[in-house]
Amino acid sequence: MCRATDPKARPREINSFNKRDVFRLGDLLKIGGDEWGEIIERVPVRSFS
Repeated sequence: MCRATDPKARPREINSFNKRDVFRLGDLLKIGGDEWGEIIERVPVRSFS
């Protein structure tokens, strides 16, 4: 998952990146014209090796 330097900026610039975990998504939603995914599980990257 990435964190934006300024979430309201367009285009967004990446400030940081989580390289230890990936996130399993559930339902996808449209809110105010934006698409959002519901995080249902955090999975450590090390579990894939």
